[in-house]
Amino acid sequence: MQELGYVEGRDFVLEQRYADGKDERLPELAAELVRLDPDIILTAANGTRPAAQATTTIPIVFATSSADPVAEGIRR
Repeated sequence: MQELGYVEGRDFVLEQRYADGKDERLPELAAELVRLDPDIILTAANGTRPAAQATTTIPIVFATSSADPVAEGIRR
């Protein structure tokens, strides 16, 4: 982001959440992020489905997914 001229805190805010290997925490963490009303949510692996279940209005970009997102119904 810095190479593109973006400065954290001025041009964007990065909020990170980690489940520390406890997938049962993912829905709670996704809901917490949704309450912050971000412009976008970036997920990885098992966080994609809980994020998609937490919102239908915030775009979700996933770096990796634990399943086939189309087969899993994670699309809009």
